[in-house]
Amino acid sequence: MDSRARFTYGGSDSGDIAGAIGMSTFDKRPVDLNAYDTGDFWLVKSEPVHIQGRFRLSGEFIPDKAAIGAVAIGGPFMKGHKLVVEPLDGTISFDGKVAPVGSWSHKTEDGQEEIVSLMDDGNGSILAELPMGISLFFRRLAKHVDVKITMPEIDGGIDGECGNYDGIAENDVENDIQDRMGGLKVDGLQMLFDKPFDQSEPLLTLPQ
Repeated sequence: MDSRARFTYGGSDSGDIAGAIGMSTFDKRPVDLNAYDTGDFWLVKSEPVHIQGRFRLSGEFIPDKAAIGAVAIGGPFMKGHKLVVEPLDGTISFDGKVAPVGSWSHKTEDGQEEIVSLMDDGNGSILAELPMGISLFFRRLAKHVDVKITMPEIDGGIDGECGNYDGIAENDVENDIQDRMGGLKVDGLQMLFDKPFDQSEPLLTLPQ
């Protein structure tokens, strides 16, 4: 039996990754996407696992609203590596360079541990299997990304837009998360993205 919990974000239509328009925390609390501003926010923050979401106006909704324009994954569990997944108008990058097309994997230098195994169906659906039993499933749309994060409980706890994974949905409201974390927006020094957020700029063109 898979005891891992799932955080879902879906912003496209009733058939999207979350099964409905909206977001659901690990403790299954639905979240109103209209409540979110643009900028870089913590989706998952723990000592080993850092997952950030870049919310931007995608122009794909009426009225327009902030949607996830990119997801960045890093932290100690990635052994110094970084994976960034952008929509179809952007790229998938690994350690700041455009990732190989299609499915691929990367191991530690000694070849003993797999850091990322990425499977790409060629139609915008991406599955990234990461250390610690963590996986992310993405649907890359024209200008935003739907994502499902699946992970086990982590020693020391977690927090972020995903909630705190304590089995209590009621304390995953944004004010409670803000109070626990002191803020949901990512501090510049902890940013995993390849450039600072700017709604007016196109996504970054990375070296091949």
